[in-house]
Order: sequence, then C-alpha cells, then structure tokens
Amino acid sequence: MILALLVIILPTFRKVYFRAREEKEIPKKKERQVFFDVIKGVAIIAVVLIHVTYLFDLVFGVANNGLFLNIVNNISRFAIAFFFICSGILLTPIKGKAGWKDFYQRKFTRIFIPYILVSLVIFAFKPTSIADFLYNFVSGDLSIPFYFVTVLIQLYLLFPLLSRFRKSKYFLVGTFILTFGYHLSPLTFFPFGIPLFIKFLFFFSYGMYFREYYLNYVASKKEFQVWLLISLAYLLTVLLMPDRYYNHRYFYGIALFNILFYFKDRILQWKRTTNFFASFGRNSLWIFLIHFELMWLFFPWVLSKGWNYYVTFFVFFVDALIISYFGALLCSWGYGHLTKLFKKIKV
Repeated sequence: MILALLVIILPTFRKVYFRAREEKEIPKKKERQVFFDVIKGVAIIAVVLIHVTYLFDLVFGVANNGLFLNIVNNISRFAIAFFFICSGILLTPIKGKAGWKDFYQRKFTRIFIPYILVSLVIFAFKPTSIADFLYNFVSGDLSIPFYFVTVLIQLYLLFPLLSRFRKSKYFLVGTFILTFGYHLSPLTFFPFGIPLFIKFLFFFSYGMYFREYYLNYVASKKEFQVWLLISLAYLLTVLLMPDRYYNHRYFYGIALFNILFYFKDRILQWKRTTNFFASFGRNSLWIFLIHFELMWLFFPWVLSKGWNYYVTFFVFFVDALIISYFGALLCSWGYGHLTKLFKKIKV
C-alpha cells in the first residue's frame, strides 16, 4: 500500500507509469514475438514456485521456515501480472463482425476447450454432483490456479469494449482508478463465489495501451532506473514485512516486466537461456492447467524421503517443473491431433 501511494504521488514515478502513449506503425507481417514466450516462460515457472510454497505452507503443514516461504512466494508474485500484460499486448485490434467471430473462435479453441478437457479429467478423479462441477467450473474452484482462466475469459469478452477506448489518454488512468479503487473497497473479489476481473483489469489494460510501445521496444535508461527503484522498494518491503502476499502487486509486476524488456536484446543473445524459457512459455497454458494437480500426486512421495527441508523444497520444485513441462508437451501433442481429427471430420 505504501509503495502504491509513492508511485501515485511522486511525479517521476507517476510519469513513467502513465506516460503518453507512443503511436508507432507495426509491420503487417511480423514473426512470432520470441521474447514474449520468454516472459511467459519466466511467469509460468514463478507460478509453479508459488504453488510449491503453497503446498509446503498451507496444505501439508511442513512449513518450519515461514520466513523463507513468504520471501520466495512474495518475490514470485509478478507472474500473473506478466500473463495479463502479455495478453493485452499480443491481442491484435480487430475490426468488423467477421474479425470478432474469428477472434472468439480461436480463443475458444486455444483456451476454453483445453480448460474444459482438464476440468473433466479432474472431475473424473474427484467426482462430485453435476451441479457442483458446473459451479466449480464457472468459478474456477476445480483447482487452485483456475480462477485465472475465469478472469482471463471475462477480459477477452470485454476486449471489444476496451478496444474502443484504448487510444484515449484517460484509458490507462481510468482503468487504474477502477482497479485500485475496487481493491481498496470492501467489495469482495468473489461475488457469488466467482472471481471478478476488476482487480486485474489494470494489467490487461496496461498491455493494450502500450501495445505498440512493446512491439517496437527501444530501451530507456531513465525509465529503467525508475523501474529498478520500484522493484528494490518492493523487495525491501518483502524483507521488512514478510507477510504472505498475493497477486495484486500492481507496481512490482509492471516494474519487473519493464526491467526484463530493458535487457531484451541481451537476453535474446543467450540462445540456450532464451530457448529454455521460451519452451516453457509456448507450453504455459497446459502447464498452468495441469501442474497443480500433478504436484498433489507426487508431493507425498517427495516428503516420504525425509530429506533436509531445503533439499526437499528444491527437489520438489525441480520435479514439478519437469513433470509439468513434459505433461504439457503430451497434452499439447494429444490436443493437436484431436483438433486435426475434428477438422477432417468437419470437412
């Protein structure tokens, strides 16, 4: 909260966050943005790390070092911000009813159907009533991370409306006021048990507003210094007030996103590092959908080994990454064959 007030009040910080949007022409044909895959790869690894701390701290009651878990958890809380910002940047503005129809068909095929399939598998192993299943499916309660999918779908549904205002100079400030105001209000994030998009609207809007800026990125040393100061201030807060933080880190996530972009060209020169994180980024949806349930399955086995606390944490984290990654590859391969078969039948 203190960091948020400083960013809003101090002119230097405020100008960087709510700077004037730069209009730049984007080439019509553009190769896949590899660095966004890297960003999403970093984010999905952080998501897995957050849920490792969750299982240690809340589920199995083995957290004999709460300070360590809180610090790891809090440092990783940029992850969801990264995903929403990337979504806002990578969504191409669409014109015409045909364009919107194609947009929603692609999102339905790429996101909603995988969500349905994984949800049905969870339902098969954890059977409940049909009514409970449908409610948990809509609310994202079938698995801990699924609220994100529910929120993302809401933002996609709102995308046509948001697109109409994204070039307005008041768009970013307006969505920030709405997001931050809702966060401070006594209104619940889960009205009727369903997560609401408003607490994450600013991240998505930030990506939409600065889409051209990031697709034609030019590093700025002055801006980098501001982002670095904000990130260091957050890390200092984490050390001085090591409570368990959640995903509403409105300034830390954006600051770290910009820091990574500042080093974009250098990072892309490290081919092995780029390929490693990009491979996780390209499979981030399937990893996101399956990792938590897989972690539930093998965590008791890791605990049974009786290793040192930190060794257990490290081994569990690495195993979770490996199993989730190869599980995602398998899901992607199977889903790809399924969609090809469906297209043949349809034809």
